[in-house]
Amino acid sequence: MDNDQVDIKLTNMKNDIATTKAWVEQVSKSEALHAERVIAMSLEMDTLNQKVKALEACEDLRDDQMKVLQKVITNLMKYIENTNNGKEDKDDKEFQILDIPKATK
Repeated sequence: MDNDQVDIKLTNMKNDIATTKAWVEQVSKSEALHAERVIAMSLEMDTLNQKVKALEACEDLRDDQMKVLQKVITNLMKYIENTNNGKEDKDDKEFQILDIPKATK
């Protein structure tokens, strides 16, 4: 009877070992999948960061262009107001190309 109990204990231990081994394999697969997801998300974050930086650069360029456009419009309006009032400012010389040339006889 003593041998039967040893055999039962050995069988139980083998089953426990097989169960533990299967659990370890499952955990390893799960960790591998998790690692793959982390790597994929990291790559996606890098791509998104690059896109955000590109968009920020475009936005900065647009802001600079708007400032230049605003300056041109302001100067043009100043020139038009001065020419309508008969005043001529030294800064207006750059806009004299807009004047209609006078006819010569």
